[in-house]
Amino acid sequence: MQVQNRVKIDDRSRWNWRAFRRQPTSNLIDAEGWLPPKTSATDYVAIHQPVKFFMQALKTALGEEGVAVSGPAVDLADLAAPDVATSGSLPLFARQSPPLTQLIGPVLRYDQNLRAELLFLALAKQRSRGATFGGGSLAVGEFLWERGAAAPGSVVVDGSGLSRSNQTSAKELVALMKMMAREPAGDAFFAAFPQGGQPGLLAGRFQESDAARAAAPRVFAMAGFLPGAHTMAGWTTSAGGRKVYFAFLLNESRLGKSAARENLDRLVL
Repeated sequence: MQVQNRVKIDDRSRWNWRAFRRQPTSNLIDAEGWLPPKTSATDYVAIHQPVKFFMQALKTALGEEGVAVSGPAVDLADLAAPDVATSGSLPLFARQSPPLTQLIGPVLRYDQNLRAELLFLALAKQRSRGATFGGGSLAVGEFLWERGAAAPGSVVVDGSGLSRSNQTSAKELVALMKMMAREPAGDAFFAAFPQGGQPGLLAGRFQESDAARAAAPRVFAMAGFLPGAHTMAGWTTSAGGRKVYFAFLLNESRLGKSAARENLDRLVL
């Protein structure tokens, strides 16, 4: 992996953000953005063929420690022999994935689309639907149907929400959140939502006035954007302490991204 670093350190700027780009079949990462002086940051970047990348890094690390490893570093899924794992080989180590209640936090809080897609495929596999997007769609539909929350006309085709083939309504999203409040994992689900004005997806939202900034920490929501489409759904608390669910979906909008976000922020507050 190679990183082309164009991140700038400038004490005159209040910005603290980085963006990362790469071609689909490349591990050349182009990094740009800003970082205040004397500030450290941890960012996450999706890479091409992560299993093969990890195996090559492991092979290199073992070699540096004097452990000889013959043969190339490969992804087991790429090998033709289905019984390669049982043909006299010994497992080196195994790693059990943390539970979903722990994984979901960074996925929602930092809007990690790749991880959302992988969880979507894992759900499909767990429900014996095959690790495909079609299988994920069936698995989500089954989950909602089993709980009486399936809505006619609702379509879920991916885990990230980036496909324009996804179809839902504000009413359905509010109903979904109310249903999740009754689930055993509901507390973990809602705790993972980004918080207004805090590090994560909503870090730069609700900043148009002192009153908005003061109210921002009471907002926990997911937000999305595609050209012409702006959304926000989540929950907040009323002045009396009552939990209020909300969802706003703005379609076919001619507003710019900033103007649309400001309108949604005002609606929420």
